[in-house]
Amino acid sequence: MSNVCPNCGPHSLLSRSSPFHAHLGKCIAFDTPTPERRAILDSMHDIEQDIASYRERIAHLTAALADAQSQLDSLEEVRIAHNKLFPPVHTLPVEVLLRIFQLVVKKPYHLSSIKDGPWCLGHVCRLWRQITSAPSSLWSFPSCRPSSVRICTNMLATVLERALPLTLNFDMHSTGESRDIVQSHSLRW
Repeated sequence: MSNVCPNCGPHSLLSRSSPFHAHLGKCIAFDTPTPERRAILDSMHDIEQDIASYRERIAHLTAALADAQSQLDSLEEVRIAHNKLFPPVHTLPVEVLLRIFQLVVKKPYHLSSIKDGPWCLGHVCRLWRQITSAPSSLWSFPSCRPSSVRICTNMLATVLERALPLTLNFDMHSTGESRDIVQSHSLRW
């Protein structure tokens, strides 16, 4: 609602109720001390107090919002720090990691080399050691060379155990004890 004052021009009126609605939008001479003028000044004083009260309330809410935002930011930092304790690879299901390992392990791997095959993966972290130590197809393709017969014999039992109950694919160039151990599992070839 707008009125036009002959002295000031158009005024936009607020929807706030006023006891002086009939006078809004008009200019009243302030040099005239009337009871009506006094009532308007009192009303304006009350409105100013309400405005101050709302500003104070907004300032309080702004401070509370800033405090809540600060606490939220702190919690986010703690959450991020805790998430860093778990590398993304540890969030993958074991089945997915095992499949990745199967793609990475060379076939055949050298049974006597801990830098090759599933042995290498088992040295990365506890989780990977648990995955590679469990019976799986990772262990199904060992290779044993004559130069490493002693080590091969010691590691062969571990490989045979971890490859259970899967079929074995051996690349074996050995005689003696290691060959006898492998032959005892010939039903798995």
